[in-house]
Amino acid sequence: MATLPAPLQRLQQRKELLVIFLFLFVIAVFWISLGIFSSQKRTAISAQQRQLAQPLSPALDESVIVNLENKTVYSQSELADFPIFAVTDSQGQPVLINVREGAGQDNVLLPPGIEDELQDLEAN
Repeated sequence: MATLPAPLQRLQQRKELLVIFLFLFVIAVFWISLGIFSSQKRTAISAQQRQLAQPLSPALDESVIVNLENKTVYSQSELADFPIFAVTDSQGQPVLINVREGAGQDNVLLPPGIEDELQDLEAN
């Protein structure tokens, strides 16, 4: 078989490159379109989401407002005399201490039932 002249060989090589580039282009377009298609999320709204999306009722329960109006309001002077207690551990026994009056005054030993409940709370 005779060899082709140089210009025809270059044209043959360019044709092969053109086919390779065209093949790569088709693969790239397919890859990109597949990525776009797979990134589209198809979501369905559940019944719980529909229920949560319903608008709130503008009607207020009047009993709540009445209860708020009947709440006891304390003045600053009454709150200043109000004792604040902290629970501390004194020799293995929980003790309530009035924080406003100091650690040495108004110590109250807790009943055994409350001691167990406090220990359960501390464990959790």
